[in-house]
Amino acid sequence: MTTKLRLDHISGMRFVAQGPSGRPIHFDVGPERGGEGPTPMETLLACAAACTGMDVVSILGKTGVGFSDFWIDIEGRRAETHPRVYEEIRIEYHFVGQEKNRGDYEKAARLSIEKYCSVSAHLKAIARLEWEVIIHPERAGAGF
Repeated sequence: MTTKLRLDHISGMRFVAQGPSGRPIHFDVGPERGGEGPTPMETLLACAAACTGMDVVSILGKTGVGFSDFWIDIEGRRAETHPRVYEEIRIEYHFVGQEKNRGDYEKAARLSIEKYCSVSAHLKAIARLEWEVIIHPERAGAGF
């Protein structure tokens, strides 16, 4: 399986990529360098979060395990010297759901990280990857 995309220079440090989906992906330098972002390294973390998030939602959907909200916080620590790769990445899977489902949430996250998520597989080759499931209680009146 191959994927091909095109990257066009817009101006300054701004670029836009377009691949098979036809949707543009914009890149820039960060505000500290006069750009508007997102930076390539920022989007790399976003790609990892999106990849594993899609896996987790798919796995839980197939097993019938519910939650009323779900989000991922991801943080990467980069090397001090060039090429400044990510050395450590921490992923927090946040569920608004029931504590009794913790094992199912953790299993879905583990399967994604260890088996299904292509992006995290690439990143694990160069970075230490840690993850954790955090469960937030349901608010009164909220349901699945």
